[in-house]
Amino acid sequence: MQNSEHVLRQLHKYKARDYAQFLDIFDSEILDEQGEPVFINKTDQVFFERLAGLLPMFVKDMNNSQIVRTLEVCVARNLGSSRLYDHYILHMIEKHVLTYKVSEYSRMVRALAQKGFAEDYVFWEKFAFRYVFLDPRTGKDRKFTEYQAKKLWDSFVFLKLKCPTIDIKEVLAQLEKSFGVEKIEAKA
Repeated sequence: MQNSEHVLRQLHKYKARDYAQFLDIFDSEILDEQGEPVFINKTDQVFFERLAGLLPMFVKDMNNSQIVRTLEVCVARNLGSSRLYDHYILHMIEKHVLTYKVSEYSRMVRALAQKGFAEDYVFWEKFAFRYVFLDPRTGKDRKFTEYQAKKLWDSFVFLKLKCPTIDIKEVLAQLEKSFGVEKIEAKA
């Protein structure tokens, strides 16, 4: 607990990237040689609540991967108010979602699904689902590799399971266009 106490005493000296890194480090599991998680109590819930209380000042300076990781930790630990999500984290996602890497976007969809974030249809329709359809560099349809399309497809199915009121038919249909379909030829 000494490391987290030191961080709390020095909070006024850190920048946005540091806050994201602290959330990541103190939330991450430590794995043993076999890849199994080792239970180590790195800090208590108060540490995360203090960091979440200060996040609104720093979210605007975080990059895409830091925003997504912060979202994941906040959802996993049930941190932050609806104001933190609505006015800060989701605002940054809306601004930059089209520039996310596929892995970041997939993690973002899964985190919001885990949170049960279904009530904001404008967010999903106007911002989140556009990622699948629009490539901001070309202004045309976004192209995915088969692996990327399957990863996103799995994330959207997870979203549908957690938030059944969200309509994802068009999104899944768009992703299925990227699935490789093997041609079967008849042998004589």
